[in-house]
Amino acid sequence: MEAVEGLPRRVIQPYRAMTIHQLLACDDVPEEDLIGTEAIHKHLKIYKSLFKTFLTDVKGILEKSPTDGIIAPPSSKRFGAYTVGEMRQFTSYVINEAQGWLKRNILLMAYTGARRCEIATLTKTQVCFDDDSIRHYLLIQDGKTDNATRQVPIHQHLIDLGFLEFVNSMVGQLFPEVAGTNMNRISKEISELRDKLGIPYRYIHNQRRIAHSFRHSVVTAASGWMNNIAHLQQVIGHEKTGTGITRRYMHDFPLSVVCYIIDNISWRYCKRLK
Repeated sequence: MEAVEGLPRRVIQPYRAMTIHQLLACDDVPEEDLIGTEAIHKHLKIYKSLFKTFLTDVKGILEKSPTDGIIAPPSSKRFGAYTVGEMRQFTSYVINEAQGWLKRNILLMAYTGARRCEIATLTKTQVCFDDDSIRHYLLIQDGKTDNATRQVPIHQHLIDLGFLEFVNSMVGQLFPEVAGTNMNRISKEISELRDKLGIPYRYIHNQRRIAHSFRHSVVTAASGWMNNIAHLQQVIGHEKTGTGITRRYMHDFPLSVVCYIIDNISWRYCKRLK
C-alpha cells in the first residue's frame, strides 16, 4: 500500500509509456502527478478481495487476512521527514546489525540526501576524487533534470565505516542486487525496518515516512546550517531559485564551497556528560 500511494498517474507523460517496474522506481513524483484517493481505494479493494474474501473466507487457506485493519488514506499528504532521533535509530541499527547492500544503501541515503534510484544504480566510476577540495565525492548522473547531475561530497563517517574499501572491492555496479527492476526492494526493506524499530509510518500532519523520507530528513536538517539555499539545492539536485537574471551566469559552486552541507550531518548518538 505504501508503494501504491507513491505511484504516479499513468494518463500523463512521462508515466504513460512506463512499465510497472519503472513506475515503482519513480522518486520525487510531484504531488499533482500522484494517483488519487479513488485509485488507492480500488487497489485496497482488490487486495481485500484476494486475501480476505477468497483466501480466508472461501478457501480457508489463511486464518486471518493481512488486509484486516488496513485503511486507504488520501494520497494528498506529502512525504514527511524522520526526526533526528529516528534517523539515529536507523543508522545505529544498520551499522551494528545489518549487512550488505541494505546497510550501504541506508547509510548513503542518510548521509547524502540522494534519491533511492541514484544510490541503487551507483557504479564504481561514480566514486571520484576532487583534487581542489581533496575530497571524495559521488558523481550523480543521468537524472531526470539537468540539476540532478551533480557532485555530492562523501561524509567522513561513511569513509570511516569502510565505504571506499568496499568500492575498491567492486567491479561495475556497487549494488547489483537492487540496481534494476528489483529497486523497490529497497523501499520494502526500509519499511520493514521502520516497523521493526517502532518508528511510526505517519507523523505530524499525517505525512507518510518511507525510504524517500531519508532525503526529506537530510534537507530538513541541512536547512538549519546552510549559509546559502543555493548550496543546499546544488547538493541535493534541485533547481537553484531566487537568483533572477544572475542565474544565466551562475555555474556550479566548487565542491569545497558546498562540502559543509554534508559535513554537518550527524546521525550518531552523542555521549552525555556525567
